Amino acid sequence: YHTKFSPAHSPCWGGGYVPQICCDRRIGIERLSWCFGEVVDDIVEHCCARYLERPLPAAVPPLPHPLPGASPGDREISVQIFLQSFHKDRFAVLPFVESVERFWPKKWKSKIFMAVDNITADRQMCEEISPRVICIYTPSLPRGPSIIDSIEWSGRTVSKRYHKQLLQYHYWLSDLYISEHVDPPDWVAWFDADVVIHTPRVEELLMPRGLPVLFARRTQQNSMETMSLGLDWVGEFMDTFPQLVRPVHLQHFREFVQANFKGSNFLESYYAWRVAIEEAALLHGKSYGYLSEAEGPQSSFPVFLYHFHHDEFTWALEDAASFGLPLQDTCLSFRVASHLSSWKHQVRQGNMSALMYAQRARRLMQLGERNSGTLRVALLSANFDPTATWSQSGSVHCLGRDRDTMI
Repeated sequence: YHTKFSPAHSPCWGGGYVPQICCDRRIGIERLSWCFGEVVDDIVEHCCARYLERPLPAAVPPLPHPLPGASPGDREISVQIFLQSFHKDRFAVLPFVESVERFWPKKWKSKIFMAVDNITADRQMCEEISPRVICIYTPSLPRGPSIIDSIEWSGRTVSKRYHKQLLQYHYWLSDLYISEHVDPPDWVAWFDADVVIHTPRVEELLMPRGLPVLFARRTQQNSMETMSLGLDWVGEFMDTFPQLVRPVHLQHFREFVQANFKGSNFLESYYAWRVAIEEAALLHGKSYGYLSEAEGPQSSFPVFLYHFHHDEFTWALEDAASFGLPLQDTCLSFRVASHLSSWKHQVRQGNMSALMYAQRARRLMQLGERNSGTLRVALLSANFDPTATWSQSGSVHCLGRDRDTMI
């Protein structure tokens, strides 16, 4: 899927800045100044007008009715949950597990597989949480050398654990870890610890027509992860959970990375890929957070799936209709969970107590149980953020799937 613009010879673009980066309704004044120098409204309007256009109302027809047997309600499927965490995120893990036990479809008979370090503090956490959680004690893998340490160079404040270890690597092996304990599932549901499910209608909203929804926004972030693999960037998927993937998809991706980076095994190829990401980010750093870009399976894997397994999913690519992506992939779906990363970081920084985090998370669950009007914020945004909800104007081109009709 290639974008429709060709910025060559345009007076608007140069130095690597292109419409994907600069023509985003949500970017702040700092980013605009990167693109255009001293920001003047008429310059932005001149350069970005065609990329901020909306498609015609009702240009996309309603979704067809599911084929017999296609809906997950028509047949039994198996879904297992996977996340990575550690003892200092215990305050977030507990509400997450509670939300799974409240809302996750019981018919899927899912266990929660949680990858943790093989240390005393992590083992103690695992002993204290729900018996539904199966802890996987993974080896600590060094982050590996780089020509330039991008985290250090960026000035980003991170834990020593993040600085020393590969923290996201085990997501790529989640199907293998799970198969050591249960039969291989139809789907693996990737979560983050700071996520809370907020609705009992998980199956209906997450798997319309039997095809899981994957969400993205056109916010240019973590784009070098996929571009360093030779894939066109589609959007930022690291905002909405869960992400459902098939074991065969993970196997295909591991083979793809190994074929691209020629390692003797996946881990060796993964190290080479990580270095390539960091070097590309330093050379072409045009997006938010680029200096610390390195590992992000939740950002890169859905782009791979978009290119190689597109028809196995329902796509909800916000604000993507103006950039040449298929219109049917740019329609609104409701989110079943909220990614509470800002609340988690407030706890880590001492600006919020763990108790307050738990109380807020439970109030969010109660909104779903009561079907409160406030729940629309959670359904329409990734992070329970009323300033970042999917707009009516951004969905009006989808007949029957615009914001007003769905609400």
